[in-house]
Amino acid sequence: FKLGELHEAECMTYPFPDPSTQENKQRLERMRWRRQQVNGWLQADDGRIGNSSRLFSMKWSEKLTLEFKLSDDRKTVHGVQLRTGLKVIKEVFFQDGVDAWTGMGDESLFGLPAASCPMAEDVIDPLARLELKAPHSKSSALNDLLLILADRQETGEDW
Repeated sequence: FKLGELHEAECMTYPFPDPSTQENKQRLERMRWRRQQVNGWLQADDGRIGNSSRLFSMKWSEKLTLEFKLSDDRKTVHGVQLRTGLKVIKEVFFQDGVDAWTGMGDESLFGLPAASCPMAEDVIDPLARLELKAPHSKSSALNDLLLILADRQETGEDW
């Protein structure tokens, strides 16, 4: 193989998710409920953040709890755990001082698409497709972020 000769590039533009579809309306309602949970937690625990040794947690869904892992001084969130009872479903820890662009390579890949990039649905046999649904048919984090941005543009509602 001569890998240098196999390099191909293609640009496509994807639309934001439509917040008016029934599925996305339901997803937005769930995210609004979660936003209320986070805001309630912030208001209830505002005076204790940095002064309490307890783990901060909130109801995330009917069965799941979201727990914040705090630093030793209790002032910084170092990670989150999604739990059902005592079982950890997902766990994410944040790294201090990491430059988001370090090691990313060509930063132009993350810029705005060229005006000449066609819409993804108009491209026949693309090199790849960006799927906004996770394999388990639930919404992905990327889809949720884009949905919130599309909804904010539509409603002007702050998140």
